[in-house]
Formats: sequence, C-alpha cells, structure tokens
Amino acid sequence: MPSLQHHFFAIMGNEIAKDQQIHTLLSSYTAEARTASLLLGLSSRYSLVAYSPNRFLLSMTRSDIGEYLGLTVETVSRILTGLQRKGLIAVNNREIGLLNIEALRGIIGTN
Repeated sequence: MPSLQHHFFAIMGNEIAKDQQIHTLLSSYTAEARTASLLLGLSSRYSLVAYSPNRFLLSMTRSDIGEYLGLTVETVSRILTGLQRKGLIAVNNREIGLLNIEALRGIIGTN
C-alpha cells in the first residue's frame, strides 16, 4: 500500500525533525532563547488551528516548562518576568500575550 507507506514515512520524518529541533534547542540556545522558542512554537501551533497566535493559555506549568527545556522553575519564572519587563510578553496567570514577536524571534536569531 504505497499511499499508506508514504503517509507513514511523512509522519516519521516530521517526528525526526521535531527531535532534531529539540536537541538543537537544548544544546545551543540560552535559557532565554529556549523560552522564546517555546513561546513562538506554541504561537505557531495555535495559529495552525485557527486560534490567536498572540494571546493563548499556557497549558504547561512552569515546572513542566522547566523540565521540557532543561531549566529550573526559578529560571523559567525569572525569564518570563524578564521578557515581560522588556515589553515582549504579557503574563496574567496562565495567559500569555506575545507583544513583540519580532523581538522574540531576534532572541533566537530567526528574524
């Protein structure tokens, strides 16, 4: 069944690409860049399913974010506060507003 095989290979290719992105994220980015990358990734995913890419609920706790990014909870909190002070994001409990997407992209070097 060639069509099923093609679909399977496409899914596997996407998963490998995601794994490589996570490896790059954890091995070469600063803590701030990791956090910015996570927020931009969530923004992109929300956009794909027709939700707001600029304002969304963060379903992960700061502890979950820390585990995912290889950071401590304190570091995640400090970075989110720093991004908020810079005017790049707005944080209200679990709601995140991305106020300056270009500046966030600049942090990870993709603008």
